[in-house]
Amino acid sequence: MGGNRAQVNKPHKSRFSTKATRQQHKTSLKDRSKVTKNNVAKGARAARLQRSKMIREQKRAAVLQDKRALSGSKSPPRVIVSG
Repeated sequence: MGGNRAQVNKPHKSRFSTKATRQQHKTSLKDRSKVTKNNVAKGARAARLQRSKMIREQKRAAVLQDKRALSGSKSPPRVIVSG
């Protein structure tokens, strides 16, 4: 299995090997604000859901209106033609 060698910490496994490299990767507060996303699409999901709900309700209302128009005393008689 293992040999007699001493354990070696692999340098590619850790994020930063020295404090200097950690400082190199640090970004200033001014630069961080540029990286972050603006709230561009905030509320877009809610707007999509509301829009689809409105369309669904409008279609349902149209179907009900057609049903009501074709039933009742003022509707035209239904004629069944057998062929």
